[in-house]
Amino acid sequence: MFCHHIPLFSSGFSVQTAIVDTQSGKLQIRSAPSHTAPVCSTVREGTHLTIRKRCGNWFSVQHGRTCGYVSGDEVVLSALPAREKSRK
Repeated sequence: MFCHHIPLFSSGFSVQTAIVDTQSGKLQIRSAPSHTAPVCSTVREGTHLTIRKRCGNWFSVQHGRTCGYVSGDEVVLSALPAREKSRK
């Protein structure tokens, strides 16, 4: 599977996030973009994950010190305008 380092949002947005939105209330961050890959961590509904890149319908994400992959079916994409990032 080929992963893309392409902008997910229009210019002017510097931080791309994925918000966990799953019916089970928790989402498994996996070591590879596959439902059968080992689980690295589990996060709860509403958790914000930093998107690193897109791999088909999967996203490479970071949450704290954990990096891994989540299915695009289990998250809602969001973005912060570049000026808001500098205020945080």
